[in-house]
Amino acid sequence: MGYGDLSSYGHPLIRTPHVDRLAVEGQRWTSFYASSPLCNPSRIALATGRMPIRIQGGELNRWSNLPADETTLGDMFQAAGYATAYVGKWGMSGRFADGGVHPNGAGFDYFYGVEEFNDGGRRPEVPHTYEGMKNATSEDLSSRCSGRRKPSKRRPTSRP
Repeated sequence: MGYGDLSSYGHPLIRTPHVDRLAVEGQRWTSFYASSPLCNPSRIALATGRMPIRIQGGELNRWSNLPADETTLGDMFQAAGYATAYVGKWGMSGRFADGGVHPNGAGFDYFYGVEEFNDGGRRPEVPHTYEGMKNATSEDLSSRCSGRRKPSKRRPTSRP
């Protein structure tokens, strides 16, 4: 979700009454800072707390895969006993079928979202414009949401 996707910030079509209520009763932020102008390095920085340049081997603003051995917020919350979930665009490791790190392997018990990009699998006849994407149906896009729960590590309990 982006800044402009909320009705409290003036989106003409999307209605977000619950988030709007939070804005009225709490804080409304109007200045945002990101660790990179690109989505992938910013996502990795948010998930790991590391500057993107440390993940990318010294290069600035380059798409990079989340290292499989990197500690994420999900890992830290799991270690503290929390159940974790990642919902939305992952976009940190390329396609899972090609060996990219899945959120279940990065500290998240549950994942529901898309691997890389939201509209990358659109049919060529669907214009890549706001109107084109707004009017697109699920048949127009091949990027589907997928859900996956990590197998439980709980031991079966025995009854006395």
